[in-house]
Amino acid sequence: MIKIGLIGLGSIGSVLAFHLLKSNEIELYVVSGRVENNISLLDKRAQSENKMLQHSKNFFKVDINTLYQMKDIECIIISGKTNSNKDIIESFKKIYNKEHPIPPLILAQNGIGIEEDFRQIYNDIIVYRIVVTISAYIENDYTVFNFFKEPL
Repeated sequence: MIKIGLIGLGSIGSVLAFHLLKSNEIELYVVSGRVENNISLLDKRAQSENKMLQHSKNFFKVDINTLYQMKDIECIIISGKTNSNKDIIESFKKIYNKEHPIPPLILAQNGIGIEEDFRQIYNDIIVYRIVVTISAYIENDYTVFNFFKEPL
């Protein structure tokens, strides 16, 4: 079982979470203020009405301290807005322990050079960037997935 952390369950984080939760090999641990513990995805691209609204399996809601204390998390995806990064970095700095380093971070955010902000936690932190090529928004507790352009 692969355990993945996710900080930020906005529209992009929700789409990522939905697709990660399709795998029976992944357990997802989410830091978010949202109440739900699953994702309802309304896919505007679906050809048939019955495929438009889908629900994911449940994820585990945790706080950032609990997520950090988990020794078997493979990586942490950060998908919130970049204006939340300062708070995330400060939380990590407070709980950082040299014997238990932060797992690799994957930034699913827009912004040039934001990975450098995370490297101030400690020098050897591994930070990856991904390019977000989808569009989604949240409406009435649904994540509406409305744009994806092939072949991206």
